[in-house]
Amino acid sequence: MAFVYNNLASTYRKSGNNEKALSYYTLAISKDINYALAYNNRGSLQIDLGNSIEALSDIEKAISLDDRYAPAYNNRGVLHHQNKKYTKALADFDIAIKLNSNYAKAYLNRGITRQMTRNEDGACNDWSKAKELGIKMANKYLGNDCE
Repeated sequence: MAFVYNNLASTYRKSGNNEKALSYYTLAISKDINYALAYNNRGSLQIDLGNSIEALSDIEKAISLDDRYAPAYNNRGVLHHQNKKYTKALADFDIAIKLNSNYAKAYLNRGITRQMTRNEDGACNDWSKAKELGIKMANKYLGNDCE
């Protein structure tokens, strides 16, 4: 049943109904307190809502339940980046990529963070990899900042 509630939450989120999405992610977790995906998804939504403390709590719970779940590390990296904790963000993106070498969003995000830390070559390499893996947004960064 938790799976169904998580999917409903994701549908509401895609349609822009974040309040309902949050409720259904919480309901999914109440049905299965060990459901890492629901914690990660709720944490990702909390990032979008600007709720850093709640986001970090959910994402760290997801990691504690499944320490091989790359999207949770990516999301924690995004949160660290937003809070200007670039070293921590880079470490999380590195873990996400180590766990899934084809994780395009992690390459894109690591590239953005590398740019913030003045590692232009690393940023361009990551954006090239993200583009190769199908992230069209990487073209924007490649065109603006890379030769």
